[in-house]
Amino acid sequence: MKTNTSTQTKRRFAILEEISRFISKKHLPVKSSRVGGSLAFARNFAITKQSDIDLDVFVPFKKVHNINPLLELLHAERVFAEDEDWGNFDQLASYGEYKGVEINIWIFNADTFEKIACFEKDYLRYFSLYKPSKSKKYSVFGGGRCEIDKKVEKYLDGYSSRRYILHNDDLISENYILNNLFFVFPIYGKSYSDRMVNIMWDAFLTRYPNATEKQILDFIPKKVRERFSPEFHDDFQRRIRNRLKKLHSKNF
Repeated sequence: MKTNTSTQTKRRFAILEEISRFISKKHLPVKSSRVGGSLAFARNFAITKQSDIDLDVFVPFKKVHNINPLLELLHAERVFAEDEDWGNFDQLASYGEYKGVEINIWIFNADTFEKIACFEKDYLRYFSLYKPSKSKKYSVFGGGRCEIDKKVEKYLDGYSSRRYILHNDDLISENYILNNLFFVFPIYGKSYSDRMVNIMWDAFLTRYPNATEKQILDFIPKKVRERFSPEFHDDFQRRIRNRLKKLHSKNF
C-alpha cells in the first residue's frame, strides 16, 4: 500500500511540475499557484488512484481571461472571456482533468485575497457552473457549530454564492481558510503564497491571542486530521508550536 500511495503521489507532483513550467513558459499573469487538500497533508500516505488535485491559482481578475491557456491545457469545463465581468468576485471554480487525474481549479482574485487573509471581509463571492447547496454547516473556532445561508443566485451560465470567513465575528472552518492557514504547498510564486499565509496567521493570532494548540487542532475537522501522514502530523505540530511561541514571546 505504501508503495502504491508513493507512486500516486509522485504521479501527481509530476503533473504539478508540468503546470508550474507551463505558467512560467507562457508568462501567464499568475501571482502564485499551489496545491492544497490531501496532497498537502497526506502525500505518500493516503493518495490513491482516485485522488484528485486541488489547485489554487491566484490572478488579478481583470486578467483572468489571460490564464485560459492553462485552463485549456487542463481540459477545464469553463474558460473566462475578456468581456465577462468578474470584478465583484473573489473566487471562480473550474473543473478539469490532465493525464487521467481530476483537477479542481480554484481561481482566486489576487486583488482581493489580501483583504480576505486579513479577515476584512465576512465572505468571499464565489462562482461555479454547478449549483451549490443552499446552506452549509461549519465548526466555529473555540467550539460550537453554525449553519449559514450561502445566498445562492443565478449568474451567467452558473451560480454565485457566498463562502463565509466569519460568523458572529468568529472564524469558521471553511476549506479555503483551513488550506491557507495549514495545508498549502506552493508550486509557483512561493513568496506570494508565503506572504498570504503569514498575513492570515497574523490576523488569526491577533483575533485569538490566547489560542492553544488543542483549540487549533480541534478546529480542523476530524475526518481531515485522520488522514494526516505521520510526517505531516509531526511537522504540523512543530509549525503550530513555533507560531504560538512567537506570539507569546511578543506578548511577553
